[in-house]
Amino acid sequence: MATQEVAIKANLQIFLKADAEVLDEVMVVAYGTAKKASFTGAASTISAKKILKDIPINSFEEVLQGSAPGVTVNSNSGQPGAALSIRLRGTGSMNAGNEPLYVIDGIPVVSGDVAVSGVSGDTKSFNIMSSLNPSDIENITILKDAAAASLYGSRAANGVVLITTKKGQEGKTTISFKANWGITDWATKNRETVNGDQQRELTYEAFYNEGILYKDYDEVQAKQYAQQNVDVWAPKLDRYSDWESALFKSNGSMENYEFAAQGGNENTNFYASLAYKNEKGMVESSWMKGFFGRANVSHKSNDGKIKMGVNISMSKQSSSQVSEGYAYANPYFVTRWYAIPNIPIYNEDGSFYEGFPIANLGVANPVKDMNLDKSLSSVFRSSNSLWASYEIIKGLILKQTLSYDYIMNEATTHWPKASHNGNLHQGLMIKIPYQNHNIYSSTVLNYITTINEKHNVDVLIGWDVDDKKETYVEAVGKGYSTDLLPELENSSTPMTASSGYSRDRLLSVLSRFNYDYAGKYYISANYRRDGSFSLRDK
Repeated sequence: MATQEVAIKANLQIFLKADAEVLDEVMVVAYGTAKKASFTGAASTISAKKILKDIPINSFEEVLQGSAPGVTVNSNSGQPGAALSIRLRGTGSMNAGNEPLYVIDGIPVVSGDVAVSGVSGDTKSFNIMSSLNPSDIENITILKDAAAASLYGSRAANGVVLITTKKGQEGKTTISFKANWGITDWATKNRETVNGDQQRELTYEAFYNEGILYKDYDEVQAKQYAQQNVDVWAPKLDRYSDWESALFKSNGSMENYEFAAQGGNENTNFYASLAYKNEKGMVESSWMKGFFGRANVSHKSNDGKIKMGVNISMSKQSSSQVSEGYAYANPYFVTRWYAIPNIPIYNEDGSFYEGFPIANLGVANPVKDMNLDKSLSSVFRSSNSLWASYEIIKGLILKQTLSYDYIMNEATTHWPKASHNGNLHQGLMIKIPYQNHNIYSSTVLNYITTINEKHNVDVLIGWDVDDKKETYVEAVGKGYSTDLLPELENSSTPMTASSGYSRDRLLSVLSRFNYDYAGKYYISANYRRDGSFSLRDK
């Protein structure tokens, strides 16, 4: 409905009018486009011009929250590059996956967390969808119900996110440059901690109660017992430690530089972009940076019957993450666990304090270890597609699409001899190169016609082939003479070496039938049948 502004008065009646422009708006749907007024499924559209234009974000998923009804975006980590959890209309399964299917320019793509690690319980995370520059997006359509997403089969059980990237426009070539900088802070205020004197008071009270309740001490004995222990567990210091300031920065930061050019003529148009992003977290060793490039080119014949195009995108990202969860190396956890103000950070000679209770807990001084252990990911992604269409007769169009999506993730874990973890192994290195190859082919025949100016018919039949292959190699070595030569060939003791291979192939036939009478009565039917093949060798 159209927005109206009316003056306030005692008796107020407002009659809303249809917004013809919105009803006639063309939206991207499964295997094509449709007018909003004729679309019978549940979908939401997000325009880049309205939503993404001036919002400084590092991943487009961040803008989905609050931009479309029924969409929930959560993050289990605040570290740069960590994967996000997207839910469309809630959780669909208790045991299977709940992430939606992502389709970019008509191509189903790999999404979600692609991080790999050889460390048991490692919380490393990497969101592969961060390889898509938000500024390259033209619009987003979210298909929510079965009717809207059924053409994508079982993969669309949790909904579909359709992303259309920018295309060139006929006219004079335009060049744009955008740069932004910003700072990041905690999403919520951290739980307050006590100071050194308050810690002594609480510790004294705890041991006093223990003496009275569990050791049957009298008043004098309980106080003596409490005083003896409080001087051990929470000693009085001339200057109490500020672990939070030592482990965290005052704020994180982000910077982004983008260059784009677009233009074309009557037959050929293009869009090209190049971007650099750098995001730093609240811990010195938590960061992500990378380069992103895209080129979209399309061409049509003079008579408009033949159209073809190529979409090429590449990205190279590097990230470093710190431990999370209940790991002793998680700075947030240790400041809420054992790193109390009454434990010194440094000895009097300036060396790191590693006495009681740190030594008794079997952990290292977290400030000493903070920048020693490395958990790195270097991710390269190249997504390329070719498409061509031919109008056989008026309204009957045959379209062929072929794409190749390649992901290479080189994951490295390095524990130097100087760190607590590394000292146990005299230095340790884990290398895991992980590769994902995805070949996709789509052939569709679409016929759109109007009979007697009232009967509008849209019929589509198609054939899809989706071939996905994953490979990885893991190698571990320990025992290094020096931390300056951490590569595996310099280790004295090779520990393990393994590899894995998996392949999934999906063959599908699909069809769609849409009919409406004079734009008043609508019928829509979809059909899809999948055949799958899987191979695992690990």
